[in-house]
Amino acid sequence: MAGPKPLATLLALWLCLTLAGPILPALAQDQATLVADSLTLQSPDVMVAEGHVEVFFKGQRITATRVVYDTPADRLVIEGPILMTDGDGNVISADSADLSADLTEGLIRTARIVMGQQLQLAAAEMSRRPGVTAMRAVAASSCRVCGNGPPLWEIRAREVVHDSAAQQIWFSGASLRFVGVPVVYLPMLRVPDPSLRRATGFLFPKLRSSTALGNGISLPYFITLGRSRDLTLTPFLTDSGGRTLSWRYRQAFGAGTLEIAGAFSRDKLMDDRSRGYLRANADFNLGNDWHLGFDGTVLSDPAYLQDYAISDSDRLVSSLRLTRVGRDSYTSAELTSLRTLRTTESNATQPSALIATETRQRFVPGALGGIATFYAQTSTQRRASTSGADADADGIADGRDMGRASLGLTWTRRWVGGQGLVLDGGLQGGADLYDIAQDDIYGGEAARSLIRGAVRLSWPLLRNDDRGTTLVEPALQLVTAQSRATGKVPNEDSPLVEFDEANLYALDRFPGADAVETGARLNLGVTVTRAADWGGYGLTLGRVLRADDPGLFTAATGLSGKASDWLVAGQVSMGIDGGTLSFTGRALVEDDLSLSRFESQFALALNRSSFTGGYEFVQADAAQGRTQDVREMVIAGTAKLAGNWTLSASDRYDLSTRTTRAAFGLGFRNECLAVDLSVSRRFTSSSIVEPSSDVGLTVELLGLGGASDGQPATTCRR
Repeated sequence: MAGPKPLATLLALWLCLTLAGPILPALAQDQATLVADSLTLQSPDVMVAEGHVEVFFKGQRITATRVVYDTPADRLVIEGPILMTDGDGNVISADSADLSADLTEGLIRTARIVMGQQLQLAAAEMSRRPGVTAMRAVAASSCRVCGNGPPLWEIRAREVVHDSAAQQIWFSGASLRFVGVPVVYLPMLRVPDPSLRRATGFLFPKLRSSTALGNGISLPYFITLGRSRDLTLTPFLTDSGGRTLSWRYRQAFGAGTLEIAGAFSRDKLMDDRSRGYLRANADFNLGNDWHLGFDGTVLSDPAYLQDYAISDSDRLVSSLRLTRVGRDSYTSAELTSLRTLRTTESNATQPSALIATETRQRFVPGALGGIATFYAQTSTQRRASTSGADADADGIADGRDMGRASLGLTWTRRWVGGQGLVLDGGLQGGADLYDIAQDDIYGGEAARSLIRGAVRLSWPLLRNDDRGTTLVEPALQLVTAQSRATGKVPNEDSPLVEFDEANLYALDRFPGADAVETGARLNLGVTVTRAADWGGYGLTLGRVLRADDPGLFTAATGLSGKASDWLVAGQVSMGIDGGTLSFTGRALVEDDLSLSRFESQFALALNRSSFTGGYEFVQADAAQGRTQDVREMVIAGTAKLAGNWTLSASDRYDLSTRTTRAAFGLGFRNECLAVDLSVSRRFTSSSIVEPSSDVGLTVELLGLGGASDGQPATTCRR
């Protein structure tokens, strides 16, 4: 004989307990529980609960005004208004319902379901069976609506089926409407429900108009390949006959990540010839602090990346690297391949292959104290050319191949004396061995030794007042360095030298190893730092004085001669009404107050807008590859307008070459819709890329299977 129905048993128990005392709270969620103001037994088989009725069963909760339980049929007839919630975050409101006692099957009338607090589906009728919900005469949207007006967008469908196990929603006989106007008819449509974060299917399209490529549309298709892999295919078709298929493959491993991207194109720019590129990058943790990574790019022609707005790079750098970083050690090995995209350079005369290794070990040298560091480096570079002459007049032999091995030891220590005086001392010794081939000037082997010593005296002075703290630190540093070599060594890796507050007290200001700063010099500087309740500022003033001019630096670096240019650098940040303002500037000032270098940057952040900008001036320097002065100005800004609109603009203008790149953007974003319009214009002096303008438009229905979430709606749209 079948036992009593679980809901009937609990109702009878509830009735007895109610007569004995106040209503009890809900019982365990794996049992059916009912709480109400009153309960009536209309017959031995029918029970009626009225008032504030609540039903709990396996994580589901129903609130209603009246519930009728038919024991033989094991059914619940529920009268509304009804509010149902389940364990998946879905909320259903309805006028009435006829459900099985376990709440998994039945019919719900005039229903409205909210999934994941975003997507809303209103239906004339909703039927439920285990794992599947079917709806008839449905309107779906994630937009908030006030009054009787239509939502910003909605999908009207004859029928909608939600499979909670597959986490998919199917629309049949659907139409997409904007502000009540039908714009697209969709016989069948499938979207993932909001609980599914990754699903195979089409992403939102993007419209693009380019003076170089024409008008076109791209439609990405996302493919899930398990929990840790995915593939995105994006066809791009233009009205000028251009055809592109781009792809991106991603995979996550337990100890790293891999990404491979590329594209294949045919367009009128290259007479319908095949074009494309391929890039792969990865990073893996091998354990015991070892990391392996690679990043490589190959492409069909130098202009492809800029034509398709993929990258503005004019050189491709591909590398394979192995590194280990420990508390007191560093080890690396790297293989690098370079390819120039500049028409003024030939890949045959560029160092196309470079191999470098480095190891550093830090330790405390016993009774001597301080910190000592041992280092060893190797570097090898190869060119395809076999000529030892400088036919292209760039100062480097066309076929120069060079190898270097270096060993060295550094030691530093700090002493703090009375009155806060700080003394820093350091020593460095090293040796380099060079092997140079295919160079008519520097060919052969060369050995070089180097020894340096430095003493720095500083006196930090700290003052506190009611509004903040001021730190003044004057310092002077005496450095001497001597180098001896058995042959000439070319400067391959250190032509670009900068003089700034970061290397004012450096033992060597050359960024690489081929050139070394020698001779005796005195580095002088003072730094003032202020931290106050309104913000703060920092100011550095410095100069380098030499016993003799070694002739190592050009005038544009600010380090030439016995006395360098004056280094003036500062930054200030402050809070203003409704935001913050910051400014950073650096200048190299000659004795006649002329500038050899100047760079500045500002940032203004307000409640609804932000602006950044800067200006840079650098003197021409043939040794650094600049045939004329650089005068470049850049400015960018973003402003939030009324009604969820955002405006952005940027401009980069080179006053020397009269070239610029400007961009403009207009975006709209609320709880259910995101629209982005971008316009850019590129003027370039490159002979491989023509000036072009690009216009892009993307529209995303937020909450409808997209990658983005909408923002909360704070006001009603009338």
